[in-house]
Amino acid sequence: MKFLKILLIILVVLAVAFVGISFTLPGEYMVERSLTINAPSDSVFVLVGDFGTWPDWTAWNTTNYPGMEYTHGETLQGVGAEQSWTFDGGKGHMIFTAASDSTGVAYDLTFDEVYKSQGGLRFEAVDGGTKVTWYNGGKLDGIVARYFGLIMDGAMGPDFEAGLSGLKKRVEGE
Repeated sequence: MKFLKILLIILVVLAVAFVGISFTLPGEYMVERSLTINAPSDSVFVLVGDFGTWPDWTAWNTTNYPGMEYTHGETLQGVGAEQSWTFDGGKGHMIFTAASDSTGVAYDLTFDEVYKSQGGLRFEAVDGGTKVTWYNGGKLDGIVARYFGLIMDGAMGPDFEAGLSGLKKRVEGE
């Protein structure tokens, strides 16, 4: 009986520590990656501003995520363009909220109908081309969500890097 009492005390202390630590963690996250593409922003926008081309240059394709299936809204380009996808890891939805061949695109992203974030691909004119910054951020509501914030950069960052690299190859190769 003494063992169970000690075990219960340990579990309560761990639970309190888990909850307490969560309040010290950030309530928001932001993931960013940048790459310079040797082309003007309007050439980059041809691919970034069209959901129909995203599987060709992003890491979010059937090669990296077997079984991924895309569906699109009525339009693939410009504000209001949207795409949805399903794969073994869940389902998501993205809609362009801004689109400009000089500044890039912004989007709202929903994953598994619960996790919402905002992101985009921002263009900045630099010598010899366009600096493209892919970013995504959101709020971390709840105790467990704040812990997920610790892994967001490692989870999303490599896909952003692969996507920017694929975008650079496509734009500079065309």
